[in-house]
Amino acid sequence: MRTVPLLPTAGGGKVRPERYHLARLGADDIADLRDALIDAVPACDTTDAELFTGPDEVEPDSVREAREAVAKEICAGCPARIECLAYALAIRPAVGVWAGQTADEIRTMATAGAREVA
Repeated sequence: MRTVPLLPTAGGGKVRPERYHLARLGADDIADLRDALIDAVPACDTTDAELFTGPDEVEPDSVREAREAVAKEICAGCPARIECLAYALAIRPAVGVWAGQTADEIRTMATAGAREVA
């Protein structure tokens, strides 16, 4: 059985990741999440940012998948993983690897939670 970490909400409560989008965060709350992420000293701070965001030009799928796999390995041992996931679910990034998840995986996680509630 896999344990899922609960994420902090703006009101001080905790919620499962797939329900995080329901917290209805405002700009100040998102800024607080960003600050918490930075304060948690993410592993990506000390590595090449392009590893997590990708290059400016289009990259072949095989190259992107290999780059994302390396980024996910770094995320796996990151002390800021929970804060990063909370922030990513709040901002729904279009690109990159966040908390060991691609932007597509984060959107899927958030969308699955929305379908579950509907």
